[in-house]
Amino acid sequence: MQEEGQRKGFMGGIARALNYTGSFIVSAYDVSADFTIAVYNQLKKTPELLKMTPELMKKTMELASKTNDLVAGGISKIKFKQDESGELENKIAVYEEKIKDLFYEIGQEGATAEKLESEKAKKLISDVKEYEKEIQRLKGRITELDEIKKIEQLKKKEKKDEEKKSSESKLTKKKLKHVDTHVVNTNIKSKTDKAIKHGEFDTDSDRAIFSKIAADLLDSDMEIKILAAAELGKMSNKAAVPILLEVVNYNNPFLTTEVVNSLTNIGDTQATELFVDLLTDPAYRVRLSSLRGLYKLGEGQQINQILTDSLKDEHPEIRRMAATYIGWKDITDAVPSLVQSLNDKDPKVRKAAVITLSSLKNKTAVLPMMRLLGDDSVEIREKTLESLNILTGESITFDTQLSGKDLAKAIEDLKDWWQKEKLGKIESLDLPVEDVLEVQEYVEDSPQTQAQVQEPAEASATTETHESITEAVLEAIADTEETAATETKDDSTLSVLQLSNLTKSEIIAMCNQRGIECDDTFTKTELIELYLK
Repeated sequence: MQEEGQRKGFMGGIARALNYTGSFIVSAYDVSADFTIAVYNQLKKTPELLKMTPELMKKTMELASKTNDLVAGGISKIKFKQDESGELENKIAVYEEKIKDLFYEIGQEGATAEKLESEKAKKLISDVKEYEKEIQRLKGRITELDEIKKIEQLKKKEKKDEEKKSSESKLTKKKLKHVDTHVVNTNIKSKTDKAIKHGEFDTDSDRAIFSKIAADLLDSDMEIKILAAAELGKMSNKAAVPILLEVVNYNNPFLTTEVVNSLTNIGDTQATELFVDLLTDPAYRVRLSSLRGLYKLGEGQQINQILTDSLKDEHPEIRRMAATYIGWKDITDAVPSLVQSLNDKDPKVRKAAVITLSSLKNKTAVLPMMRLLGDDSVEIREKTLESLNILTGESITFDTQLSGKDLAKAIEDLKDWWQKEKLGKIESLDLPVEDVLEVQEYVEDSPQTQAQVQEPAEASATTETHESITEAVLEAIADTEETAATETKDDSTLSVLQLSNLTKSEIIAMCNQRGIECDDTFTKTELIELYLK
């Protein structure tokens, strides 16, 4: 019994030590050991089964052996996956080392001006620039990943806030005000009489028809009320607006929806205040019709913000229509919110977001949209590919039927291509050979270099010469690139389209060069407006 207790204690210790790396396997091992002991004790009481003990023990040991292999194998396969940012940092470090080596070779090759003109020297300089471009691309990707992390954190915070807001909203929605039918009927009759007396009608016949339809709003049958509200909307007479605004007080979602549709058809902007209030109505059809009314009649930043906020509505149909209306109104400030909608749980919303983003022509949405090429819905993949072709102006080839690792690799390759394509569109910064020669002449004419040339046998002097050449070449490249960048980016003739193709950080740098105070808190649209002023 003591041995049995020790065995359990030992196996239990292993199970606790490997809690996150296969504890269930160890538990199985422990159970098999307990089972073996129990069977053995039973066999001692059952002589006729004792003969089978060797075979049983053999199988038990085989099970224990396999369990041990599983434990060992499982542990050996445990790897801690490094995140993408870390991998990119490692790549950058490797490229920077390669650049150092290349500059050392440039220094060796450039011992004389003639050698610096050689094809090898030009090739080395070209390689340096290629590595620098790649480093720039990788840094851009790291920045993008950081922004994605920030967005994810923001989304989590917004989700919590939204859940809290939704919870509070639901409590508010449940507290519907009591409807005093008598008061509502009295108000409708009063407004109807006033509309008939002071309203503008083409003929007396129209006035009589209007009066009869309005009177049906007081009918006890809700279906009659709904039909009457719809007919008033078809008449498109603004005399019906005050009456319809009062009909909403019946607090019937079907009637209210019809009233909102009629007010939208009449087109009187005084109804927009009601539409805004109804955006919190518990019935999604009421909210949907109100959103449509605001799209039709609303103007200005307030309506743009309302449409953008509606992308977070709890009902997918409202989120879908909000994304569609944003595209029709060309609300470019809604791009960040639309990018978040690409992750919406409803496929129709994701599809609407993709279509709208392509119509807004903001290329900052290209990379987020590329992730949707891996969507569960093939239809959305195809629509995304079509939208990407429109947005990028390129003919992108992509197999939307891929799956698994092939699909993930294809998306990653496409993203890499786009980043390189975007980087390639920035004017290349070529370092003229004449500039390198001037640097070489300066280095060779310096007193330190002359002294080193007189003592070529000393390794330290040679190293210092190479380092001087390398530093000079680096400085020349930096000066040339800075000049070219200034000439390119500080050009006041840049159009809005050209500026929109630059990154936010690039626009901030350009604004700072002009003495414009700005930072990351500004939106890209605001930065472009500041730059163009």
